[in-house]
Amino acid sequence: MTLKNTPPSEEAQRQAYVALSQVFVKYQPPERGQGEPHPPLTIEILPKGIDPPQGLFILEDEEERSVGIPKKVLVAAFLHARRKFMATTGSERESEEMRISTMVILLFDPEFLTAANARKQYLLNMLSMKEAYGLMHKTMLKFAVRSELWFLDSILTSPLHRQSKSPTLWYQRAWVYHTFAEHCDFMLSTRESILVELGIVLKAGEQHRHNYYAFQYARRVLRPALDRVPEDVRTPIGSSDAISLHRDVFDGLLAWCKSHPSDTSGWSFLLYWLSLRSAEQEELCRCAVRAVLQFAVAVRWKGEALWSFLRTMSNVDQASNDAGDRDGMWVEIHGAMADLCPTLIRPSAQSPKAPGG
Repeated sequence: MTLKNTPPSEEAQRQAYVALSQVFVKYQPPERGQGEPHPPLTIEILPKGIDPPQGLFILEDEEERSVGIPKKVLVAAFLHARRKFMATTGSERESEEMRISTMVILLFDPEFLTAANARKQYLLNMLSMKEAYGLMHKTMLKFAVRSELWFLDSILTSPLHRQSKSPTLWYQRAWVYHTFAEHCDFMLSTRESILVELGIVLKAGEQHRHNYYAFQYARRVLRPALDRVPEDVRTPIGSSDAISLHRDVFDGLLAWCKSHPSDTSGWSFLLYWLSLRSAEQEELCRCAVRAVLQFAVAVRWKGEALWSFLRTMSNVDQASNDAGDRDGMWVEIHGAMADLCPTLIRPSAQSPKAPGG
């Protein structure tokens, strides 16, 4: 009689680990890549009752770059990876095998700090090996950094509930950018790379509602990247494009928030983005208020997150230099709230008189 919770044998653990590690190796960026974005791998935990065909551990769709892993296979692979990783010390943790084993560990347990720190140390050691690697150092460093970002992309944007909101993994990604941006010219150096990074944050926000770790990461990374754009004349962006880049990010954020109107973290980040210094700041604020108010009235939205955004915007002086215009917008917002969600109106809030009232 087999007990239901009997752990898999060591051989079963090894086989599961080999199957999963081969997937990571197969889809990771090519070593000779030029820094262009590499499509992430989509990873999904298969529900009970859906298993790969006999003899296979993982379902794989090469064209879509996606894999489905049964939970029991992931558990078995994790047990082998953890045992393998914890048995290594010192220089052994500089190997490719360490990178693969920690991928498996963090896929199962994204808060496994020892594994995350080992990956940081691997990158730092690679950075310090300039003399040892000579002319190949820059190429090898870029490959290591790109591989790390690809792995984090894959975990954070996959439909994995815990992993997409992992504080450890989002911190790891921010650390990679802050540590290696000056050494790798492909990191947030173009308009496209900044918008791709925003897309990663927004996709993670779709995988886990109220993903404040993802949007906090965006605050830490996208703002400094935007500040560098006007100064770095070597990139295709150039100083004349800084304003339009700010607008591009705004447009993407606004569209996402309207598609997820109950997500407080998205509205909060949009408020933050509108607070940044920009030559077209007032125009963007007015545009945001008008677009969101029209959307809310059209769909008769009653959720608090959206209305809190509008209420906050109406009270910020930067929304307009024209007091009459600002007060008029406040009256519109207050009137719509009274119609759709009167319980959200603060008792102390006093609507300014309409012009001529």
